[in-house]
Parts: sequence; structure tokens; C-alpha cells
Amino acid sequence: MKSFSLALVTVVLSFLSLSAQSFKTQVLLYGNSGDVYYKNPGTPAIAVIKDSSARHLRVKKFTNLQGGKLKRSVFTWAIDYNDRMYFNLGYSTDLNNWMVFVPFDIQGKYAVIFIDDNSPAIVRRGGSNYAMGLAGVLANESTKWGKAWIDREGKKRRFLFIDTDDIQDSLTGNTASHGNYLTRNQLKELCAKNGIELPEMKIKDLPFEEVVELIHTMNRKAQKDYPVN
Repeated sequence: MKSFSLALVTVVLSFLSLSAQSFKTQVLLYGNSGDVYYKNPGTPAIAVIKDSSARHLRVKKFTNLQGGKLKRSVFTWAIDYNDRMYFNLGYSTDLNNWMVFVPFDIQGKYAVIFIDDNSPAIVRRGGSNYAMGLAGVLANESTKWGKAWIDREGKKRRFLFIDTDDIQDSLTGNTASHGNYLTRNQLKELCAKNGIELPEMKIKDLPFEEVVELIHTMNRKAQKDYPVN
């Protein structure tokens, strides 16, 4: 009971600290993944930020530069904020949370966002689960089983993985790439597809850092390995 009360207090304090961070800022909107990777110009807009950290932006709404409405802006695939690209978690099944944006850690044919225990709770717990308390947290944790990678410090980390060539329709009407947790079977298939030979046992025991290098290698093979600011 004591631990539950402490957890509740932590969540409340977290929300209070976040609410004090509201601000407006100019961004560029990219409606779908093709807009980003074919270097199409973004749409200038004003973002009303509800809360933020180094690892997320939670947006209340977008307006045009004059403060007017921007139709369908909630379905923006990514935004450019301070010269860094952020992915809309609405396009993730594992971490579905519309208008919560997270910065890319790797950009290229294969794009990646790193998720770990230091990620904000609103990111790692996902949208609907974040509001559902303990039951929601447990439901969300079940989607992660078998999708964690251990880094060289012994910490569990995950890759929110996006194949930018894998374009899917969505209920939003946008055709865009979706981001979900990278599995070992998926990595095995990617290695085979990209001509990289790795024994199955090697893939099973790969540390987080070596997976990062593999993704960069695959991006270089595709001639799509872009720097992240």
C-alpha cells in the first residue's frame, strides 16, 4: 500500500511539473514519411506544447503562423523542431499516443528511436495505457516481452523501429511508415535482406550497441544514413 501511494504521488508530481512547461514555438510539419525522406519542404506552423523534455514533445495543437486552424494537423507524421526531427507516436501500435512526438536517434531507410527506463513515462507507457493506471501499465508491458536488448551496462533498452520503405495505409487517410518495437526475428530477416550474415545464436545475444551499428550498416548499404542533429 505504501509503495502504491508513493507511486501515485510520483505520478501526480510528474504531471504538475510537466504542466508548468507549456509554450509556443515554430515548427515544420511533415504529413507523411515520404515528405521527410524525399526532402519535401515542411509546412511552417506554430506548435502549442503542453509539456516537453529532452526526449519528447506533447503537443496540444498546431496552428498556422497567423494562429488559424490547420486541418488534419493531428495526423502529422513528423515535425522539425529546432532542426531535429520528431516522430508522432500515433503511428506506433506499441506506443500509440497521438500528438506525442519523440526525437529520432537514427535516421535513414531504417529510422530508430531509443526507448528505455529514462524515457518519459508518457512515452514508454503509450497513450491509452498511460491513463489507465496499473492495469494499463501491465497491459503495455506485455507488448514488450522479448523485444528488449541489453546494453553493455546491463540495462534493458528497446528500439522503436521504422522501415521508411514500408508504407502502410492508416485510418487517418495518410499513407506512412509505422514504428514498433524491433524483435530478434525481425532483425534476422533484415540482416538476410541486406546481405549480412549473422548466426541465429549471435542475434539472440547481440548487445544493444551492436544492433545500433548493424542498423547504420544497413542504412549505408541503402545509401540512406542521415546524420541526426
